[in-house]
Order: sequence, then structure tokens, then C-alpha cells
Amino acid sequence: MDTAPPSLAAEIKVEAYCVHCRSRRLMLGATQVSNRRGGHDLKGHCSICGKSMYRLGGWTSLSPKQTLPPASSESGS
Repeated sequence: MDTAPPSLAAEIKVEAYCVHCRSRRLMLGATQVSNRRGGHDLKGHCSICGKSMYRLGGWTSLSPKQTLPPASSESGS
């Protein structure tokens, strides 16, 4: 399986380092790909500049601290 289930991909927001922006950014369209050694990595695009991003480790490598919580529909009060 190269990609996460649609429900999982929609819920998890992945942060990765963008070499173009030189900072950690939100990854859009994150999909799991296989690397040369048979492991899994995440591939997507930067939410700011749109350049390709790559994160080592698959969906299972993400801890709760490395993912952003899903956006809440409530406004701050």
C-alpha cells in the first residue's frame, strides 16, 4: 500500500522541512512512497511555495507531537 487511506490522509496534517523556504512547513497532498531500501517515506508539496517535499519515514513514523491537530470549525471566543 503506497498511500494512506483517504480518511487518514484527510485527518493527519504533516509538517516537513522545505528546503526552498528553509523552514518547517505544512505538507500538502502527503502520500506514502517506498524508498530504495524497502522502507516508507512521505512525499508531498509545500503549502507556501508549492515545491516538492520529502519526509523520511511513513505514516507510522509520525508521533502526535509531529502532526498538527485537525482544524477546528469553531471560532476563538
